[in-house]
Amino acid sequence: MIFKTIPNKFNSKFTIVSSFIIVNDKFLLLKRSENESLPKTWGLPAGKVKQNEQIIDATVREVNEETGQKFNNYDIKYWGKVYVKYPNYDCIFHMSKIELDKIPIITLAPK
Repeated sequence: MIFKTIPNKFNSKFTIVSSFIIVNDKFLLLKRSENESLPKTWGLPAGKVKQNEQIIDATVREVNEETGQKFNNYDIKYWGKVYVKYPNYDCIFHMSKIELDKIPIITLAPK
């Protein structure tokens, strides 16, 4: 379940950043490999925030790791966060967007 405010008995196991990469009202989705959690599902470029890492820095790093695209902190517009309760864990999910004029060449991260 997804919540806008912190729910009761919420115990975040980790923090995740994600980014909508938008070009002309379309956005990029990546398909997860079979070896990852939630295998073969579609999602945004996203990943866990490292200890002491700023949210915007983690977003830049994750987008680069997963797409090969290098953005600066000022390219990313922060949208906010939600609190997610999965059956086995809770997490904080930060969302942002990157708006582009043309479709970039995406280089998927090797797994």
